Formats: sequence, structure tokens, C-alpha cells
Amino acid sequence: MSEHHEIFLFNRQTSEMVEASLVEDADLGVGVRADLAWSSMRSVSVANSPVTGSVPQHDHWEWGKKMEYVQGLLSYTTFSVECNGDVQGLMMVKTADEFASLPTKPGLPLVYIAYLQTAPWNWGPAATQPKYRGVGSALLLAAINMSLDLEFHGRIGLHSLAQSESWYLKQGMTKLGDSAKKNGLTYFEMAEQSARQFADGSDS
Repeated sequence: MSEHHEIFLFNRQTSEMVEASLVEDADLGVGVRADLAWSSMRSVSVANSPVTGSVPQHDHWEWGKKMEYVQGLLSYTTFSVECNGDVQGLMMVKTADEFASLPTKPGLPLVYIAYLQTAPWNWGPAATQPKYRGVGSALLLAAINMSLDLEFHGRIGLHSLAQSESWYLKQGMTKLGDSAKKNGLTYFEMAEQSARQFADGSDS
């Protein structure tokens, strides 16, 4: 059953903090709804912004299919951020059979972020006037909190698209190199101390 948590996002257009909802264990309908809304926005962005790098590399992701594929698998959980009646971001995590590579805690379990995406209207290069800031960090914090709840001490990992690498570095994640198993995508991890700092900073 889905759990809803109150969070706040920064409305870039009004410069105000607005109430939003972080949904844990979002249902399949959320993914389908996001696909419909985001695909129409992406078409406009691509037509109006033919600039190198303006099209998100995750533009082809279909969340409905991804969520349907893992439906019923206990090791996968999908989170959504919703605000003003729209899905602002989605994240799918895996909580089993994923292990740390950092030399400080090698081989210990972690929460693996399989996919993380913010709505195209929040993504600067694709949107002329981005709406909300804080969607990605809210989802990243949700992964850290899940890691803490599972007694993984905040450890998380992911493979990043090239466009997102600089953002993950800013969040305190460590770049560990390319992975042949993931089409050459770069692998990142967040160590326990960095996770605690990220969580503490989000509370202030």
C-alpha cells in the first residue's frame, strides 16, 4: 500500500516553497500518467529547443512499462513526487542483491537506484522556464532513508547518464568508473558519511 509523505519544493516561477507529496510504493497508474504528461511536454521541448544537450537522455523511458515489469517483485519499490496535480518525478530502487564497491565498505548491501527522472518541465536544458526545484534531491533522500531503514546505513548506488553526472557529484556521490554491464554508464555510490550529511542538510 502506498505511503504519502509531505515534502516541499521550490517554485522557480514564484520563488516560494510549495507543499508536495512523496509517495512510496507508487502504483502503476502513476507511471502511466507520467508517461502521458511527460511525452507531450517532451515533444514541445524538442521542437522548440533544437540545442545540443537540450533533449534528456532518458527521453525514451516508459515508466508504465518499467513499473509493470517489476510489479509484484518485493525487491523493487517506485517513489513519486507529486505537486499541483502532476507527477513531478519518479524513482525506482532495488533493495536486494546489490553491494557496495567503495573501498571503505566493500561488499556491504546498499539500495540501488535503477531509474530516477524529473518531469521535463523541471529540467533546465529542456524547459525554458523550469517549474520546480528539489524533486531530484527529494527522491535521492528517499533512497537514503530507505537504506537507513534497512540498516544499510545510508549506502546507495546508481549508474548515471552522462547528462546527470555533474549533479550526482554535487550531491556528494563518488564516481567509480564506467561499467561494461550498463552500456558504459558511469557508476556512482554514496558513502555512509556523505549520506548522513545529505540527510542532515535536508532537515535544516
